[in-house]
Amino acid sequence: MTNEERGSPPQWVWVGVVVAVTLALFWPAVFADFVLWDDDITLFANPHIQGLKAENLRWMFTDVAQTLRYKPLNWLAWAGIHEVAGLRPGAFHLANVLLHTVNAALTAGLLLSLVARACPGLARREAGWGAVIGALVWSLHPLRVEPVAWATGLPYLLALGFTLVSLRAYWQFACTAVDQPHAPVGRKYWFAVGAYWLGLLSYPNILGLATVPVAMDWWLAQKHNQAG
Repeated sequence: MTNEERGSPPQWVWVGVVVAVTLALFWPAVFADFVLWDDDITLFANPHIQGLKAENLRWMFTDVAQTLRYKPLNWLAWAGIHEVAGLRPGAFHLANVLLHTVNAALTAGLLLSLVARACPGLARREAGWGAVIGALVWSLHPLRVEPVAWATGLPYLLALGFTLVSLRAYWQFACTAVDQPHAPVGRKYWFAVGAYWLGLLSYPNILGLATVPVAMDWWLAQKHNQAG
C-alpha cells in the first residue's frame, strides 16, 4: 500500500459525502403537501392503503386495476407509513427523501466497485472522487425532483433501491465467478435474483434493467480474454 493509499479516506467516507449532499438538497421536500396529481387516487383518497388490515393486504396483493400495474410492495410501504403517521404529507415525503438518499448511497457504492475493477491502477482518492461525482450527478439531476418531491413517486424509488442492491450483488457474483471459477458463489447470485424480484413487486418499470447484468458479464468476459 502506497503512502497516498494510506492517506485516502475509506469507502464509507465517500458514500457519506453523497448521503450528506443528497439529504441536504432534498430535505425541503419533507415540508411539501399532497397534490391533486395522483396523490388523491393513490394516497389520501385510497382507503386500501390506510392501515395494515386483512382486507387491505388482500387488495394489495390481488389488485391490478387501481393503476393497471401490479405493485404490492409499494402499496405495503404506503400502508406502513400510514400505520405510523396517518395521512400526514410530511411522513410520505420523508420516506421519499430517505429512500432517494439510500439509493444515492447505493449508487456510490456500486460505482466504487465498478471503478475498482475497471481501473485497478487508479489511486483510491481519484476513484473515490469519481464515484462521488458520478453518484451526485445522478442523485441531484433535475429528473430526480419529480419522484422525490412527489409523494406518489415512492414506487420508482423503492423499485430502484431493490435493483441497485441486486446489481451490486450480481457484480460481486460475476467478479468472483471470473476470479475464482470453483468458488461457491450461488448465494450471491440468488440474492441478486431475489432483490430484483422484490423490485419488480415494487414497480415493474425496472424490467429493462435486467439487461445490465448481461452487459456486466460481457465486459468481464472481454477483460478476462484480454488478460489471458
